[in-house]
Amino acid sequence: MSVNAGKLRHKMVVLTADSQLRHPGHYWCEIRTLNWKEEGDGYVRWQDTIYEIRSRYFSFGPDPQTQFEPVAGNILRIDDKHNYLIKAVINVDAKREEYRFTCTYLGQV
Repeated sequence: MSVNAGKLRHKMVVLTADSQLRHPGHYWCEIRTLNWKEEGDGYVRWQDTIYEIRSRYFSFGPDPQTQFEPVAGNILRIDDKHNYLIKAVINVDAKREEYRFTCTYLGQV
Protein backbone atom coordinates (compact mmCIF):
# COMPACT_ATOMS: atom_id res chain seq x y z
CA MET A 1 0.00 0.00 0.00
CA SER A 2 1.39 3.37 -0.90
CA VAL A 3 0.83 6.41 1.28
CA ASN A 4 1.50 10.09 0.97
CA ALA A 5 4.03 10.59 3.74
CA GLY A 6 3.37 14.31 4.05
CA LYS A 7 -0.37 13.91 4.54
CA LEU A 8 -0.03 11.05 7.00
CA ARG A 9 2.56 12.89 9.06
CA HIS A 10 0.44 16.04 9.13
CA LYS A 11 -2.54 14.18 10.60
CA MET A 12 -0.60 13.34 13.76
CA VAL A 13 -1.29 16.74 15.33
CA VAL A 14 -4.62 16.21 17.05
CA LEU A 15 -5.70 17.00 20.62
CA THR A 16 -3.97 17.84 23.87
CA ALA A 17 -3.07 14.55 25.50
CA ASP A 18 -2.46 15.46 29.15
CA SER A 19 -6.08 16.48 29.80
CA GLN A 20 -7.39 13.16 28.44
CA LEU A 21 -5.33 10.78 30.59
CA ARG A 22 -7.32 9.19 33.40
CA HIS A 23 -4.35 9.19 35.76
CA PRO A 24 -1.93 12.12 35.71
CA GLY A 25 1.39 10.75 36.84
CA HIS A 26 4.40 8.82 35.69
CA TYR A 27 4.33 6.52 32.71
CA TRP A 28 6.90 4.17 31.30
CA CYS A 29 7.08 4.86 27.58
CA GLU A 30 8.15 3.13 24.46
CA ILE A 31 8.79 5.74 21.80
CA ARG A 32 8.05 4.58 18.28
CA THR A 33 9.05 6.91 15.48
CA LEU A 34 7.38 6.77 12.10
CA ASN A 35 9.95 7.12 9.35
CA TRP A 36 9.25 6.92 5.66
CA LYS A 37 11.49 5.81 2.84
CA GLU A 38 11.03 5.52 -0.89
CA GLU A 39 11.35 1.99 -2.21
CA GLY A 40 12.93 1.09 -5.55
CA ASP A 41 9.48 0.64 -7.09
CA GLY A 42 8.59 4.26 -6.40
CA TYR A 43 6.24 3.61 -3.47
CA VAL A 44 6.65 5.33 -0.12
CA ARG A 45 6.29 3.01 2.86
CA TRP A 46 6.38 3.62 6.60
CA GLN A 47 8.95 1.94 8.81
CA ASP A 48 8.69 1.72 12.59
CA THR A 49 11.85 2.49 14.50
CA ILE A 50 11.47 1.65 18.18
CA TYR A 51 13.45 3.33 20.95
CA GLU A 52 12.83 1.83 24.36
CA ILE A 53 13.52 4.37 27.08
CA ARG A 54 13.65 2.10 30.11
CA SER A 55 15.52 4.42 32.44
CA ARG A 56 13.32 7.48 31.94
CA TYR A 57 9.74 8.27 32.80
CA PHE A 58 7.27 10.29 30.80
CA SER A 59 5.16 12.56 33.00
CA PHE A 60 1.76 13.99 32.11
CA GLY A 61 0.39 16.82 34.21
CA PRO A 62 0.23 20.59 34.58
CA ASP A 63 4.00 20.85 35.12
CA PRO A 64 5.77 17.80 33.69
CA GLN A 65 9.34 17.54 34.96
CA THR A 66 10.72 15.74 31.96
CA GLN A 67 12.75 16.27 28.83
CA PHE A 68 9.89 14.78 26.82
CA GLU A 69 7.36 17.58 26.66
CA PRO A 70 3.94 16.74 25.18
CA VAL A 71 2.72 19.36 22.73
CA ALA A 72 -0.29 17.71 21.14
CA GLY A 73 -1.54 14.18 20.89
CA ASN A 74 -4.43 11.77 20.72
CA ILE A 75 -5.11 8.62 22.75
CA LEU A 76 -5.72 5.78 20.33
CA ARG A 77 -6.30 2.89 22.72
CA ILE A 78 -6.48 2.19 26.46
CA ASP A 79 -6.35 -1.41 27.66
CA ASP A 80 -7.31 -2.99 30.99
CA LYS A 81 -3.73 -2.71 32.27
CA HIS A 82 -3.65 1.08 31.98
CA ASN A 83 -1.53 1.01 28.84
CA TYR A 84 -2.10 4.00 26.59
CA LEU A 85 -1.22 4.15 22.91
CA ILE A 86 -0.81 7.83 22.11
CA LYS A 87 0.06 9.69 18.93
CA ALA A 88 1.78 12.91 19.91
CA VAL A 89 3.92 15.79 18.80
CA ILE A 90 6.59 16.51 21.40
CA ASN A 91 9.63 18.68 21.89
CA VAL A 92 12.90 16.76 22.02
CA ASP A 93 16.03 18.87 22.40
CA ALA A 94 14.05 21.95 21.31
CA LYS A 95 12.88 20.25 18.11
CA ARG A 96 9.27 19.33 17.39
CA GLU A 97 9.08 15.64 16.55
CA GLU A 98 6.20 13.26 16.01
CA TYR A 99 6.00 10.02 17.96
CA ARG A 100 3.74 7.20 18.98
CA PHE A 101 3.86 6.53 22.70
CA THR A 102 2.92 3.29 24.38
CA CYS A 103 2.65 4.45 27.98
CA THR A 104 2.14 2.30 31.06
CA TYR A 105 0.78 3.92 34.20
CA LEU A 106 3.22 3.67 37.13
CA GLY A 107 1.65 5.85 39.81
CA GLN A 108 0.75 9.37 40.87
CA VAL A 109 3.24 12.21 40.59
